[in-house]
Amino acid sequence: SGVESARHFPNDLSERDSTWRQKIRESVSEGASGSFFYRVFTGSGTRGSISRYIVKQVTWSELNTLTDMLTPYLQHITRRSGKSFIQYFGCHSMPLRWRYSAKIHFLVMRNFLPVQCWLTFDLKGATANRRALSRKVLYEEKSSSAGKRYGVLRDWEWMDIAMVVDVSASDRQEVFETIAADCDFLAQQNLLDYSLLVGVHRLPVDLSAAGRASRLQELVGCGGYISLDRQKVYFFGIIDVLEKYNLRWKTQNMVLKTAYHLACQGHQADGISALAPALYADRFCTFMTTEVLRMQCAGFTVTASCLCRRCSRRKVGELRWASLWERRRRGLVEERMECDRTDHIRRIGELEQELVLCRAECDALREMKV
Repeated sequence: SGVESARHFPNDLSERDSTWRQKIRESVSEGASGSFFYRVFTGSGTRGSISRYIVKQVTWSELNTLTDMLTPYLQHITRRSGKSFIQYFGCHSMPLRWRYSAKIHFLVMRNFLPVQCWLTFDLKGATANRRALSRKVLYEEKSSSAGKRYGVLRDWEWMDIAMVVDVSASDRQEVFETIAADCDFLAQQNLLDYSLLVGVHRLPVDLSAAGRASRLQELVGCGGYISLDRQKVYFFGIIDVLEKYNLRWKTQNMVLKTAYHLACQGHQADGISALAPALYADRFCTFMTTEVLRMQCAGFTVTASCLCRRCSRRKVGELRWASLWERRRRGLVEERMECDRTDHIRRIGELEQELVLCRAECDALREMKV
């Protein structure tokens, strides 16, 4: 909540408080905006620091977009009982100290990646310019250290390495409903070019059983979703939502589509980011449903009562957008991966049952000795 976030910030930012200064880490966006980020660390968890909030620099136009949508945003959050992957807590402006400098604007928002992640993805459902790694890095190079960081990966890397979110059925349905509701809201506000941020955090291998359970509970409290094998935690958030579909985007849409058709590649024109908001939201939600959450392969039916309008056009969306995405997990590859995952989860269940029996036998032996 806004009240909770306010407790972690001092009343006077000009205070030279060494403790407060240690809570902030500055970084620059890896995207085209080049915005400054300040990650605010609210304390240390059982294993490493946890950052729940981000202070992000925004432009004047983004600030105007946010202020224009505040009332609908409040209604959306209230209607969803706070369940949303779009979470803003404050919006501020301040002048710089040197002469003739303009004000800078920044937002206080939830940090959707509160801990260091093994892999991080920025996903749009687009295919144009949505590759972060070269072929050499992706297929040929082998990391000499287990801690190598690949930066923020994109849509093609998600498909190339056959990623899938393996969480429980209830968690998967909850993530889908949240994404779908947020997409409808963003389309109504005439917004586009947003992304789903997906972080995959792997638990340290040296954690004890009690430490693992405690860490998982802690990360769930930070908004994480536990994998079926209980070795990973997934984090989700929708970011960069303050782009209005204005004349610049309409012109870009027209120019890019014309260029694709002149190059006899008209079928790829649906892969650009400059789509009308309703189409962008539909492609975004379809990609997250079919390629990220893989709900149709797990026997899910998208029939949530509040999403009936979307359900009626889901088949149309799949037929239009599915041709954009070349998955690397079709046919035998998909079957092999699903079999391996099923075998691993079944084996984990067997080991957990054996552990329960061993503990029961140990307790019985202790009682006999007493």
